[in-house]
Amino acid sequence: AAHAPAPAGPPAKPKEPLPEVELDCDSPAFVDALSKLAETLGVPKDHSAEAMVRACASVLKRKLSAEALAKATAVKGGGNKGKRAFSIDDYPPGFDTGDRELNQAASLLRLLYVADLRKLQDEVNTLISQMQEYTANPKTDSSLGKVGR
Repeated sequence: AAHAPAPAGPPAKPKEPLPEVELDCDSPAFVDALSKLAETLGVPKDHSAEAMVRACASVLKRKLSAEALAKATAVKGGGNKGKRAFSIDDYPPGFDTGDRELNQAASLLRLLYVADLRKLQDEVNTLISQMQEYTANPKTDSSLGKVGR
């Protein structure tokens, strides 16, 4: 009888199921914690806790995607002579979670959010500039209007 090849490396551990957690979404502690998380992530407050949880999850999913993390950690350009290396510890998250790694993750999320806001602000500034050019240099057709009554 033929033997199956032995698996390479140690056998994979079976994943333990996550413990079930019951949350009282109406409790003041939950609402307060959710509000703090939403504020940290820049998610607008909503009357529905479920909507805020979904919005926070969406922001975290987008900010912590493999692509976003790779983009955030990519080295851009080489001109760093005389400059010290970037340190996440130089950018505190604005609150303390009690865990250094969690604080660093929050700092990273905050920096990514500020970068998104900067991009949005640049787009708004471009739009305002275009509108000002349009309104500052009106092209009028005198045959369309009358002066006076």
